Amino acid sequence: MLAEWSDIQVTPGSRQCDRLPAALAEGFWAIDDRDLAARLVLLGDLARHIAFVDAEGRIAGTWRKLFEAEPAFVLAQLAILDPARALAAFEIQLAQDWHEAELMVAAFARQVSGWLVRLSRLHDTPMAVHIERLRSRDDFVDKLTIIGAEGQAAASG
Repeated sequence: MLAEWSDIQVTPGSRQCDRLPAALAEGFWAIDDRDLAARLVLLGDLARHIAFVDAEGRIAGTWRKLFEAEPAFVLAQLAILDPARALAAFEIQLAQDWHEAELMVAAFARQVSGWLVRLSRLHDTPMAVHIERLRSRDDFVDKLTIIGAEGQAAASG
């Protein structure tokens, strides 16, 4: 006599849809081992290459502005910043071409200046107090802006 379906015990994974490939099983290699901050920065960098089309169907820049306006994106950029790696890259560049190393410093100064400007818009956060202290300290942002502008001029001149 045939057994009733209700009498058959089905163990987990006996159906194909219940099985995971080994690569997706817990403890296996991560397909992408970047953390959330690194992934957000990657998306922001990718957004620079994706055109934004306005309501009239015209290209109106890229999606990068959306990310740059988002405080989480700025914080993610800061979170993935590795000073030791940046210093090592600078020292390598300095040994090869001091002019390119100078441009690296100028680009970094512009980046820091941009971070401070964008983060200073967060007036209601505890971080805004610290950023305002930096901004008011010996014209810190002005110095960064000057360094960035001099590097830009050196690059184009």
